[in-house]
Amino acid sequence: MQKKHIYLLFLVICPLLPACDSTKNREQNDSVALHDTVVLSDTLQQKYRSLIENLPAPMEMLRQLTNSGISFRDSLVNPAERVSNYSNSNSQAINLGIYGADMSYLTAMEQFNKVNGYIRSVKKIADIIVIPTAFDESTMKQYDTNRSNSDTLNAIIYKSYKRIDATLQDNQRLGLATLVVCGSWVEAMYITTSHLEKEGNAAASGKTNTKALYDLLDHQKTHLQKLAQLAGSFTNDPFFAELSKSLYELAELFPENGAPDATHLREITARVAALRTRMVNMN
Repeated sequence: MQKKHIYLLFLVICPLLPACDSTKNREQNDSVALHDTVVLSDTLQQKYRSLIENLPAPMEMLRQLTNSGISFRDSLVNPAERVSNYSNSNSQAINLGIYGADMSYLTAMEQFNKVNGYIRSVKKIADIIVIPTAFDESTMKQYDTNRSNSDTLNAIIYKSYKRIDATLQDNQRLGLATLVVCGSWVEAMYITTSHLEKEGNAAASGKTNTKALYDLLDHQKTHLQKLAQLAGSFTNDPFFAELSKSLYELAELFPENGAPDATHLREITARVAALRTRMVNMN
């Protein structure tokens, strides 16, 4: 249960998400800040916890790539240096989730030399959001001495994001927590579907084994609907309302039962890529 609960760590579709000009950014920032200061209902707290406990961990999803014969693609991760572009709470929280999934992908594919920039970018965002304990001095020292140890790196990331999750919940900042979850989920799905789209022909020729990745998509419709419901719980908020609407629309692209076929996958991949592009380009 504890492992599932940290879905926030590594783990909707919103191609219609509005462009983020400076005025909109301030409105979005104020929007999330509002959710951070009000006393949230027990029902919303319970809904959030129930969702997290039942979502699959993106770390496990992305780990499937190591046994599939798929090669690492650097173009699929959000550049760590882009962190300086994220100047409001919405973009910071969403990309905190995206970077978490990126670190999971990098460690799964044993790209240890690339992790350093990401862990320091995540620390920068966590410090801004006022979660300094997520990557404290002790954690960073542990990282510096275990840079090429996949299991230790995963443990460090797990513990750090667990602190982020706990801090956001304890301070009733579920608006930010929800955006981190969404960012994580989108990035994990973006990496997975991008690989499936590109490596599909190779799988048919026996060069790769993508069956496990297709199987992972079986239950995403249900997970998406729950994410949409959670985002929609922040009533009277245009940003969250549009996010919720887009998630529901993405869910409709998935079949009722089983993994998506080739037609479904093309549509899902395009939608996920569109949303992910908009998310990483937020200011």
